[in-house]
Amino acid sequence: MHGDHVGIHDAAYAKAFKVHYAAILTEPTHVATESGPTPADVELTRPTPPPEVAGRADFRVGNRVTFIDKNLEHRIGLIVRVNQHTATLDCDGQKWRVAFELLRPLVDI
Repeated sequence: MHGDHVGIHDAAYAKAFKVHYAAILTEPTHVATESGPTPADVELTRPTPPPEVAGRADFRVGNRVTFIDKNLEHRIGLIVRVNQHTATLDCDGQKWRVAFELLRPLVDI
């Protein structure tokens, strides 16, 4: 064992491997420790998938959308043109070309 990794020699392939670790359990334990449950007791949960990224097919001319500009301000605009990779928006009289991935549809409630 060295710092943050351990060297493992695989006799079947006659190779050595370095394995980085935070903690290595050589044998599963079924006894609860004082600090909490053991890794064998903890249920494995699947991570949630990332949210869907909006694409060109999700937007049409006339849609109201919102996005965050380079100054981290929320902008609201109307799509006036749909390009191949961006949408041209009218935001308070200014024209903005924004990638579809940065746009979110604006829903009136």
